[in-house]
Amino acid sequence: CEEVDCLNHGRCVTGGSDLHHCSCPTGWSGAFCEDEIPRGAARFNADSYLVIDKLSPKKALQKKRGIFVYDVHHVYVNFSSASPDGMIFWSSSKEGEYIALGLEQSLLKLSWSWSGLIQTIVVPGNPVADGIWHDVSISFPDPMNITVVLDNHLVYTYQHDVENNAALTTNGKFYLGGFPDRVAVANRTRGIFKSSFSGCLSEIAWNNSPAVTDFKKHKGENVKSCALFEL
Repeated sequence: CEEVDCLNHGRCVTGGSDLHHCSCPTGWSGAFCEDEIPRGAARFNADSYLVIDKLSPKKALQKKRGIFVYDVHHVYVNFSSASPDGMIFWSSSKEGEYIALGLEQSLLKLSWSWSGLIQTIVVPGNPVADGIWHDVSISFPDPMNITVVLDNHLVYTYQHDVENNAALTTNGKFYLGGFPDRVAVANRTRGIFKSSFSGCLSEIAWNNSPAVTDFKKHKGENVKSCALFEL
């Protein structure tokens, strides 16, 4: 890596064949991270990730057993992909609760853990890994009920049969596409997803927080602009 001069806080990494290349931070691309990426939809590949940390105001965070947690009531994402499998987002807490969305065999896959109950479903219907933009809205109107709306159509509902008023909580961090430090998606998600997301995200929001559309403001690596590619 002594011979590779990565610009704009890029990192030199070694590939499997001892080839060196630059891993670029959010907002930059190119062989040496020399090209600034315009604002807009973010494109992910096998080694991309973004972290959106505590999008909501601090007051939305609360302490649970001494740890700050964030109640999740609603998540919205707009994405496009032509790859059949991959993790779109993951958010979890130290206590084991999480919510995650991705693709499996070109279908939408949702998984969550709440109050010790783990549920994973693949939404039946038409494939969504078709290169077309899709809207997904996941709602927890109360802790007992989950609804999934895909492209303005209600495609899934679920009702827990255990009475519990506690909300689903995470640490307020949403990992998009993958994870930092080259952590394998299969390991971090306990096999729920096998690979990173390949495709584009134009918007993500949760609860009453403003939607994220400018991904350059958030920590990540190897995220390019969708405007530069065609799906």
